[in-house]
Amino acid sequence: MNKLISRIFLILLFKGVVDCAEIRLRSVDSLKSDITVQQGDLIDLEIFVDVGDIPSAGVEVYLTYEPDKLRLVNQETPFVQGPFYTGTVVLNKIVSTTEIGFAVISNAAPYPKGRGVVAKVQFVGRGSGKARILFNRDPKLHWNKGKYTLFTQFKDGKPRLRSFKDLVDANIEVKNTLVKIDRYDLQRFVSENPGKNVPLDKFVIISGTEGRPKLNWVLNAEDDKGRPKKVELNLANQLIVGDLLPKSKGEVVKVDLRVSLKIGDSLAIDTATLWLDNKGIPVLIRFPELSFRAGSEEILLLDNFVKDMDHKNAELSWGIDGMPVALVIGGVSVNRLDKSKGIIDNPPRLTFRSLNPVANTKKFKMFVTVTDPDGNFDRGELEVSVQPLPFVKLDLTLPNTVSLIKNEEHHIDLNRYLDIEPREVFNDIVWEAIPSEHVSVIIKNRILTLRPQRDWIGASEKVKVIAKFENKKVEETAITISVFDLPTDTEKTFPVILIRNPILRYEFKIVSILDNVADLTVGLTFPESPDLTPRTLMMKRIDQAQNVWTVGYQLDSLPKDGVKVVATVIGRDNLGQDISPSMSTFILR
Repeated sequence: MNKLISRIFLILLFKGVVDCAEIRLRSVDSLKSDITVQQGDLIDLEIFVDVGDIPSAGVEVYLTYEPDKLRLVNQETPFVQGPFYTGTVVLNKIVSTTEIGFAVISNAAPYPKGRGVVAKVQFVGRGSGKARILFNRDPKLHWNKGKYTLFTQFKDGKPRLRSFKDLVDANIEVKNTLVKIDRYDLQRFVSENPGKNVPLDKFVIISGTEGRPKLNWVLNAEDDKGRPKKVELNLANQLIVGDLLPKSKGEVVKVDLRVSLKIGDSLAIDTATLWLDNKGIPVLIRFPELSFRAGSEEILLLDNFVKDMDHKNAELSWGIDGMPVALVIGGVSVNRLDKSKGIIDNPPRLTFRSLNPVANTKKFKMFVTVTDPDGNFDRGELEVSVQPLPFVKLDLTLPNTVSLIKNEEHHIDLNRYLDIEPREVFNDIVWEAIPSEHVSVIIKNRILTLRPQRDWIGASEKVKVIAKFENKKVEETAITISVFDLPTDTEKTFPVILIRNPILRYEFKIVSILDNVADLTVGLTFPESPDLTPRTLMMKRIDQAQNVWTVGYQLDSLPKDGVKVVATVIGRDNLGQDISPSMSTFILR
């Protein structure tokens, strides 16, 4: 009998379907029923109805969802009443493991009509994939269980049960969760907040918006030499930085971060690397090289060579390693068990003395260490030079033989032949020159000028060059001078002569003799030495009476097998006419 009554009621109910009646489950934000979210995203939905122009007294809604894909936010009262029906909520709860229900009845006029929002409900994307939230509408399955979606409409002044003609379900696609570490902001926080704990969760971007889910962290740390370091997180997922920081300048600690978030069957992972340095380390400024002569002393004020952001200089402690035995170092308390190490007394100053004479400059290296109260330190190298007592060692290796053409003036740059220790006394050297009978000698600005007498020809005359320091002779050398005349025999072409430096065998001069010449140019080629570049040189006249022209040249080096030199001299006469060229070939070994 009950089944018969139920069937009769269903027939009457479906005959009462309102053509314009619609119920839709849609997104609050997009107002669409097709929705795409990521795992962890909050899904705001609203139940929207259109009941037509006839007033409605209430609505009863049942939704079926997939708990493995979607999680209901409010387990006690899933729905929030909307503005369309202002009556009493008579149903708002979970009715099964997969179903929730909502019902509201308006108790007094005016009763609503038209369209509006009945209620809102929230889910969270849980498992990836496609999910649907369906209105219960099956007349056999849902009506018999009392979980059928319907509304009431007035007829003849009385509310009648009605079915919705159109029921639009929500289609939801849940994509995998994205977890991303904001590497830039994380490293910037560490740089701007030295020594502070790092709230790691704060720098993770999660696709969901429902609060802050529990993140799982795995951390590993090592110093710049690859040695592992202990790394810890507190209960708030803050990286404890203090013990991780390096203790000396230039060192860094690498922290590898791995964060994971599991929602449903999905596991999201991201990794990053964090670099830690210690800005609280005392920093030593490069020490100057200390230099003093034996028998004197030098003082170094250490406070002038350190910077510390966190501590005053008076709080720093100093030490010195590798103290040389040859130096007396004041301001150091020496450990009796190890005389190579010492503690620098306050105020931090060092006095260096050398009581032993030295023949040459001696250099000593040691290491100074500064440490702050936190155990951070820096280490710098200190170099001390002890110079010998004032004397000059002069290595004067001038050419001992010089060959000149008649009436040629020769210049020697003494700077090329000097070896003076210490260099500080370089400008204190006083030069003297002793001429020979026929060759005068002038020294100016360390340029030695040899000037034979006019038209003199001869050999084996010696001039002397003397270097003095503090009126004491420190070096003396002699130079033998030879002066010769040029050949005078006439030929169809004028002569091209090569004169070599007897000491520096790779230096030579090209000499030509010709009357009534305005200018001469010599071209040098090296036909058997492809690595030598041909050169063109302007010649200069050195003797007005004999019209002697010359130019000097220097090879970079003299090849082992010698070098063949072809010298071609061309020029113009005083009337501007070209002169027939003259060529000679020479072999230098």
